[in-house]
Amino acid sequence: MIKTHTLLFLLLTQLSFAQTNFQRLIGGTSHERGQGLFETFDHYYVVNGATLSYGQGSADCMLNKTDASGNIIWSKTYGTTAFDNSEFAFETPDHGYMCMGRTSFNTGGSYALIFKTDSAGNFQWGRTFGGATHDGFVYGINTFDGGFTFVGTTQSLGSGTDDIVMIHTDANGDTLFTRAFGSIESESGICVTQTADHGYVIAGRQLALVSGVTESSGVLLKTDESGTLLWANYFKSQKWEELESVVELPSHELVIAGSSVDTLTDFNILFLKTDSAGNGIDVHTYGGIKIDASYNILLNEDSSMVFSGYTESFGYGHSFMGTDSTNIFLMKTDLSGNVIWFRTYGDGLQDEAYRSAKASDGGYMISGFTTDYTPPDSSQIVFLKTDTAGFTGCHEQTVAVTADTLALTQTVASNLIEYSGWLALNITLPEAIATPSNNDACLFLGVNQLPIKNLNVYPNPFGSQIRIVMTEGTIAKQYRLTDISGRLIYDWKKLTAGQMEISIPDIEAGMYLLQVQTESGCETVRIIKQ
Repeated sequence: MIKTHTLLFLLLTQLSFAQTNFQRLIGGTSHERGQGLFETFDHYYVVNGATLSYGQGSADCMLNKTDASGNIIWSKTYGTTAFDNSEFAFETPDHGYMCMGRTSFNTGGSYALIFKTDSAGNFQWGRTFGGATHDGFVYGINTFDGGFTFVGTTQSLGSGTDDIVMIHTDANGDTLFTRAFGSIESESGICVTQTADHGYVIAGRQLALVSGVTESSGVLLKTDESGTLLWANYFKSQKWEELESVVELPSHELVIAGSSVDTLTDFNILFLKTDSAGNGIDVHTYGGIKIDASYNILLNEDSSMVFSGYTESFGYGHSFMGTDSTNIFLMKTDLSGNVIWFRTYGDGLQDEAYRSAKASDGGYMISGFTTDYTPPDSSQIVFLKTDTAGFTGCHEQTVAVTADTLALTQTVASNLIEYSGWLALNITLPEAIATPSNNDACLFLGVNQLPIKNLNVYPNPFGSQIRIVMTEGTIAKQYRLTDISGRLIYDWKKLTAGQMEISIPDIEAGMYLLQVQTESGCETVRIIKQ
């Protein structure tokens, strides 16, 4: 008789299989990049990014609305004849869309840019800030008062070098306050979250020249509801830390994702937990021998966390192209930073992720770009939708990754000076319909991981034995069984044609991954032990 907990596990597994998961490609013959995405109130998806294939000028902002399967409903561009870029976007309370980034129209530098559309992508209003040198926003949020808050970098307001900039507006985009935080060094704001006390926490970095070499410290600062600075801390190990994404826990502690490096060539994924005053509590890094970096962190209802970014150390890209390739990754950890699972996505060229988001069905969404399945000298937006376990169904690997401890030095950022006041100008961005291709990446056979045709594994769920049946003429040479986190359990190296029967009697009930390797490719199948 199957135990009750096993039946519950099988039921949850079947529900996760019913989720809509995919890998979609969006783009033209030049270059596109996905930079943010979200699920709308009516359970469609919007992917925000930049395009060189469509629009008015050298680069334009781009919004793509899709159905629940990733098929495009409409696609629009917004921009001048100069450079325009939307770094991030989110849905507003009236179900319109707010975009932010930069524009270089009528200036030798760039203006910080925000603009709003309705739910059909029709341009409603826009504002620019600065513009005398280089200014831009990279992130924004809805706030408790019905307004919006944006963060980024400014050279127009503050100390004169790059400074962290924050602006808070009402629902109509009218400025309520502006703040810049800076020193004689170069600071950048990368992410902001509003805390339970209605204040704000900003994550970013500070660049400084040390013995002729540029080094970076992570910056974490807190303001009150009016943007007045309450505290600010630097975090540094050896050469480079940058803080890319921050969330507040129900305990009011903060968890931050980013990057850390002890040499200038070996980045690692950074997990930093602090108390509500920004004092470090727990620090971990994850990665391999090459560059691994995280740009986003998501908090689940069970207090587990999901990090996303890119990796040179793991995945098909690393396996076949070494340092010439990157893959997208998604990593789930518990609240203490222990890895639950780590997945990579992509093939042998370039796959990079920027922001990720949660879906209402419990899965995850990632946006970025790929050169794997595109015309030569081009890149396209890649839009990944996973199930709750991080699976999309193709071009993916499960990797065993462990956490390492890291000693971070924390210092009070007493040299940060607060500035205020920034003039807003209205802007109207020309809007155009775009007609990008919208292909299923799973239909493209990756040159480095061709799937086996007509592979059948049964019974599934299984008891103590499982049979693998392959197409006539296919010869398998290796079989690997791992748990859901990628930990190796069994490894068989045996040449087999047609079919093979494997006994697996001594493992616990649950989900496992069975990988079959042939001379032409490999395939990973999820199997369930009763």
